[in-house]
Amino acid sequence: MKFFLDAGIPPDSSAQYAVTFETNRMGMDMLMDLDKEYLRDLNITALGDIISILKHAKGATAKKAADEVLLSDVDN
Repeated sequence: MKFFLDAGIPPDSSAQYAVTFETNRMGMDMLMDLDKEYLRDLNITALGDIISILKHAKGATAKKAADEVLLSDVDN
């Protein structure tokens, strides 16, 4: 649910989307694969929510990649 709240989705919709993602076994590692069609398949149809989720997914994926690079530099 935190992911959706951080994306700017209202709490009631965030809860609903979180349940939908859990029911469909969607993990954080799948964020970079999200697109408009997948979100619509998950019954997320509000265009503003779709845009917010995709933008946040892109940012979260970039942050995760940067964190992994930093961790690998520390390990070396």
